[in-house]
Amino acid sequence: MRLAVIAQGLERRSRWWAFVLLGVLCAQGVLLNSDMAHELLLAEQLLRGVVSGEWHHSHFPVGPSIFLLPAALAGRLGGSGLAELTASVEFVLLGAWTAALAARWSRRSCGASAGWSRVVALAAVLTTPLWVYFVKAPMDAALATAATLAAVVALSDERDGAVGVALAGLALSRDQMIPVALAAALYLAWRLVRQWSWSRALRWFGPLAVAGVVTLASNAARFGSAFNFGPGYQSSLSWNTRVLLELVGSWSSGLLWFAPLALWGVVTLVRRARGGDTSVRLALVLVGSTLLSAVLIHPNRNPDLLQQWIGWSGGVRFALPALGILIASIPEPRRFASRLALASAALVGFVWNLSMLLVPYNAQERIAPVAGFHPPQPWRQWSLVPTAWHNTWHLIVTGSTSRHSSAFFLSFWQVGALRQYGRVTLLLTVPLSAGLLVGGVLVLRRAARDEA
Repeated sequence: MRLAVIAQGLERRSRWWAFVLLGVLCAQGVLLNSDMAHELLLAEQLLRGVVSGEWHHSHFPVGPSIFLLPAALAGRLGGSGLAELTASVEFVLLGAWTAALAARWSRRSCGASAGWSRVVALAAVLTTPLWVYFVKAPMDAALATAATLAAVVALSDERDGAVGVALAGLALSRDQMIPVALAAALYLAWRLVRQWSWSRALRWFGPLAVAGVVTLASNAARFGSAFNFGPGYQSSLSWNTRVLLELVGSWSSGLLWFAPLALWGVVTLVRRARGGDTSVRLALVLVGSTLLSAVLIHPNRNPDLLQQWIGWSGGVRFALPALGILIASIPEPRRFASRLALASAALVGFVWNLSMLLVPYNAQERIAPVAGFHPPQPWRQWSLVPTAWHNTWHLIVTGSTSRHSSAFFLSFWQVGALRQYGRVTLLLTVPLSAGLLVGGVLVLRRAARDEA
């Protein structure tokens, strides 16, 4: 009876967390960073059916650009501002769907109560960099995160076609995830050895094969070689102990600080996989291969150039696709000590990532006195929060400023619209984006409730 009362209390309180997230999202519109801006340009080219120079600025496989086709269409109809707004809404809705998948996986993997599954789903977003990459700086890693969760949930639901589509989406999201998708396919193929089924094999591996053909063909068309993944991601493969130490323990890029709940999830997932079903073991394969790829695959020819990917612009981002599965695998705590430890880990992750929502991701390179190319540091990010808010207020009052767009709390597209058309645009763009983002969060709340 006592546990039932606690579960009911968690269920009631977890609903309020959705409104906390709603307030955060409404306060800040989403911006497109430089990488996703290139993917949007590629989406526009795909929409026109014309291959031009923009193809060569895209850094990833074609998946992110396919995802951004609705934004490209909105841009053709209403201009670049509407395109970026549409893209931001797409990513917020993707985040809502990812949270819903996390809630469902929590129920599937450890039989969590409805209340706990919602708490865990929101924790996966609020206590990790996921909320930054869904809400503030949309990235390909967000697409990979949704695909990994979709794959394990679909397998637990015995929806084989959805498993294949999810693995295809994973392979198309970023080049780092191609070997991860292949590792998952090898595991599923091994499961089929005992009882071969042509129809199931086709549903599992057919979409992944199509994704492979699309990737190789687009590489050849864009970069002149099927195995050339673009100028921004000419990866190297090697072991570097320093990379592993930074990824786990660095306070500017490590999981121990940016997603401590994920480390807890590693332990619980490994334990459950020993006697778990196929979907739990697939989850372990996806998580293990993702973490391994984060250590072995480097986004440049020299893995010693860690300053290029330590911090929010890299580091933990390479482990991001595994975080949703890991945190959703944490069982409901029964003891006070476990609850306290989980709450402490959640608080650390929340504080470490919060400044990224309050200040643009590249503010440390743009705002004096710390401007310059260097790895982001949490204390620098927090120190810039008052400056960003002061700049934002100055922009609203005066309607003009010479500062870079990353110096404001407002999103890039809102700053650009204000400069071009004046302060009156804030009366239009802020309520419009807030209304659309509210809709996205309401989808999150309803989806988490339905999936739980």
